[in-house]
Amino acid sequence: MTRTQIAICDDSPNDLALTGHYLRQYLKEQNHNQAKVEQYTSAFEFLGKLELKQFDIVLLDVLVSGISGTEIAATLHRAHPLTKIIFLTHSREYAVEAFSVRAVHYLMKPLQPDSFKEALDRAFLELGVQNEPQITIKLTGGAVAKLCLGDIQYINSFLHEQILYLKQGEKLLARQSLSFFVDLVDHLAPGQFVQPCKGYLVNLNAVRIVEQEGIVLRSGEKLPIARNNFRTIRDAYCDFNFVDT
Repeated sequence: MTRTQIAICDDSPNDLALTGHYLRQYLKEQNHNQAKVEQYTSAFEFLGKLELKQFDIVLLDVLVSGISGTEIAATLHRAHPLTKIIFLTHSREYAVEAFSVRAVHYLMKPLQPDSFKEALDRAFLELGVQNEPQITIKLTGGAVAKLCLGDIQYINSFLHEQILYLKQGEKLLARQSLSFFVDLVDHLAPGQFVQPCKGYLVNLNAVRIVEQEGIVLRSGEKLPIARNNFRTIRDAYCDFNFVDT
């Protein structure tokens, strides 16, 4: 099995120690026994290391050795675009910048165990390492299908069927009602799915932009959004992407 390479970069010894403690505890509880952790108190040392190796997940303070964490993240993404970054900070000041460099999460210090776990869960999920919740659905025609919840980009209600649009470009016709899926995702992945307008249920992991004219998915597809739902969906998207403790 390939080792998951994780780095922590924080010039505060106390914060670094606490983050390292939470991380090792998380890895043990989630049975990520193959993960390897490296810690850095210097931004320059960390950036120099990027020339030699690639990290899968980086927990990065927003200001290290006088260098903005978003600048470090931009350099990191140019070298290794698939690396998942989680920002750690005492201030919300850099939230917008963090979002611009595609951070997986933005955690406020002092770190809280539940929020920390949620951030790591998402990072591993995006890496395809952690087991995603799976659901079994009844399809039109009597067949059944089992799929990962994260594979669903969105669901569109059509007559008495629900069309499930999947990551791979596939479509499935399900017999269950949309309310069935709403209740299901609320139970398995609270806050991950939203209803921008009547007849739609959208996975926020699949969303790239939320604007008044509609929701733009990472695939480039555009979905409708009810005018009076824009603020609600926008706020849900921000809450989903940035954990505030």
